[in-house]
Amino acid sequence: MRALLKLKKKSANFDPKTAASWEDGELVPFLFLVKAFDAIDKELGRIVITDIVCNMLRTVIATTPDDLLPVVYLLENKIAPAHEGVGLGIGDASIIKALVACGAKESQIKSKYQVFLQFQ
Repeated sequence: MRALLKLKKKSANFDPKTAASWEDGELVPFLFLVKAFDAIDKELGRIVITDIVCNMLRTVIATTPDDLLPVVYLLENKIAPAHEGVGLGIGDASIIKALVACGAKESQIKSKYQVFLQFQ
């Protein structure tokens, strides 16, 4: 958790190696990305969100530069470039049902999803 708090630092005061829980060259752990995305979701300030994203990307570049492109796709809510026509094929309703089964409230999920759609 401390590593994720470090992602909120100003870029000038951030050392990417302190946020990485993996060795150079190892694949970026999906848990790191999930926790960073969760921190972004919980943050309201655009400046702090920008710092988190910037520092997350700097950490990936410093440890596993080959993983940068897949991480950028995930930031764009994609898994591949648009011209490849690759998608997960999971419908919105299925995702909402799965989140409700995990304990989330359907009304909150739908509300957040509507906000998300506005920015697409």
